[in-house]
Amino acid sequence: MDPWDLADWRHAGLAASTLFPFAGPKLSPEDMVAELREIVADCPEYYPALLNLGTLEAASGRTEEARKHLLDAAERMAERERHLEPDLVDLVDGITHRLEEHLLRYDLARDILERLAWHYPEEPGFRSDLGMALVLLGEFDEAVRQFQEAIALAPEDHRHHSDLGWAYLEMGRLKEAKPPLKRALQLHRRYAQARGNLKLLSFLKNRGGTFEDYLARPMSSADRETLEYETLTAADVGLTPQTARQWNHDRMEAWRRHVCRTWQDPRELELFKSVRAFFTFLEELDFADFVLYEDVVFLDIRFDSVFEEFILRMSDADEEILEEVCDGLLAFYSYLARKGVVGQDHFADFQSRVHEMKPTLVEKAERFAAARSDPSLTQAQKARIRRELFGDL
Repeated sequence: MDPWDLADWRHAGLAASTLFPFAGPKLSPEDMVAELREIVADCPEYYPALLNLGTLEAASGRTEEARKHLLDAAERMAERERHLEPDLVDLVDGITHRLEEHLLRYDLARDILERLAWHYPEEPGFRSDLGMALVLLGEFDEAVRQFQEAIALAPEDHRHHSDLGWAYLEMGRLKEAKPPLKRALQLHRRYAQARGNLKLLSFLKNRGGTFEDYLARPMSSADRETLEYETLTAADVGLTPQTARQWNHDRMEAWRRHVCRTWQDPRELELFKSVRAFFTFLEELDFADFVLYEDVVFLDIRFDSVFEEFILRMSDADEEILEEVCDGLLAFYSYLARKGVVGQDHFADFQSRVHEMKPTLVEKAERFAAARSDPSLTQAQKARIRRELFGDL
């Protein structure tokens, strides 16, 4: 069998094992890495395996190995594929989406897209995607240049004009944002993204600032007051779960931009992902009709019960996970406090609460884990220990 065909067959088998785990034992990420390395060793030009290997290495924190495999994949792709087919573009989109949205590794997405844009200079999509990665990294001038190149290659594509306008909004260059956004609507009158960004432009013209400033805008005084009264319902204050979700989305998007543009240690990216997962958990609890992420007072008051529930539901909630979630929450609320969304005094109270209660929670998590895994204990004994640690939760 041709080496490429054999590699393709083996790679398809790996993909099937993740989609249909009942077909055999589920492979761990490290097992997947080992399998992909074997495929690449036998067929170095098989770039689909190199792309997947790069994302798995990135997920494991092995940045240099990830970058090497991704750039090698771009080179091998260019050698084999002189013309881009839609399925190939989709393959790259899937890889960059995983790097960006799941791993927050916009730097690695930028690197591979730069290489692909160089190899495929007539493909506007790579330049547009590269521009988006550059915006999230704060490399605005180069992002603008890439969007302008995309427009030059595909002047009738409304998306590239809209992206250019969005980049100017991210930078706070409001006068320059309007023409490309208007042009996008001339090309596609119903393009929601450009229409929404024009509304945002009007908001920023009145208040100034950048797109991140908009996402981290303080609530009005009327909305802020609702955070102080636990007895009010969503209907009483005019807030609904839908509007709460929008506020929550904006806060996390603002912090994501800050983290992606300022991180020095990969752990800072992990803190963001841990907080994002924690808030998903928090929304599943029955404390209220909705949860506003920025309501640090709400979380401060319920800190003990929330984290005890977290330990109970997360079977692997050990010291490392608790440290990561607590550190992430402190980083998130510190950012919101600097932006004026959270009161400095409220943040200080929450910070004190975290430092005070974290050792006790870690101890409970360790005792609960030890009891759960102790084969000498009966189910009744384990239940009694659970009640001693967490009461009626």
